[in-house]
Amino acid sequence: MKKYFSILTAVVLACLASISLSACGDDDDHNDDPDIPAPVGMTPVSADLATYAWFSQDMVDLLNIDVTYRDANGITQKAEVGKTPETVNVLGQSYNVYPVKAAISSTRFPVKLDMEIRYTKKADATVQPDQVINFTLISQNEAYVTYSNGQKLGMKNPLFDKKGFSFKGEKLDEAISRFNDHYDDVDVEVEKDGKIDF
Repeated sequence: MKKYFSILTAVVLACLASISLSACGDDDDHNDDPDIPAPVGMTPVSADLATYAWFSQDMVDLLNIDVTYRDANGITQKAEVGKTPETVNVLGQSYNVYPVKAAISSTRFPVKLDMEIRYTKKADATVQPDQVINFTLISQNEAYVTYSNGQKLGMKNPLFDKKGFSFKGEKLDEAISRFNDHYDDVDVEVEKDGKIDF
């Protein structure tokens, strides 16, 4: 009986581990990379933050993509999606996607650049129920901080974030809702002491 119980326990633990791993695997957010610490004894003087997003052809064709962010003075600004696609390489795969960028400079800390994205279906968007559609959002953050000794630290987020999926036209409204619920912002921030948080 004891041997049977041990085997059963091992099986249950293995199942729990596989569930845990698959849950983590579904998360495309690579913002768990190490933060950039501030130099000891130095005061941050200024920060330059930028966040980029790229959207797939189907998203640009079928959706109104409204992108806003707050500047260093807290005023809401609108960022326009580019008219010309760019090639972005993520984890060995190339994507032809349309860019948008938000950027701010600040001398006040903490400071955060939060790009907010809202998706709605274009009034003239027409799709067939069995038409295959691809929604892909790729993003990357960048931050540089200048300190009182003139030293400048910063970097681009080491990994791109890629989020998206393919679906049939009959699921368009559901896909838009999913993107609005889960893929609606990109942000980077600098803490009071100058530490950069991706």
